[in-house]
Amino acid sequence: MLTIYGVKVGQTFFFPCMVAIFFAFALGLLEPVKGWVLALVSILILWAGYWLFTTYPENPNRQQVELLALSFATGFILIISAFTGKLRKA
Repeated sequence: MLTIYGVKVGQTFFFPCMVAIFFAFALGLLEPVKGWVLALVSILILWAGYWLFTTYPENPNRQQVELLALSFATGFILIISAFTGKLRKA
């Protein structure tokens, strides 16, 4: 939910992506074996929370920034949680 807040408040896509990176890193450290399942669940919660609980901006530039931030956050959550889980298991 902090990532969704960052998407709505941030002026660029860097802040929500940094929040997603820290979250994914912590997720990989805390659960190195089943972290990918939690990463998928968090991505589902992220996208569902964005579409269900927020309003869609009327400014087309703002729409693009928010969707870009969500897309990058999705990729970061998957990649970094998997990478951190592999490092933790090694």
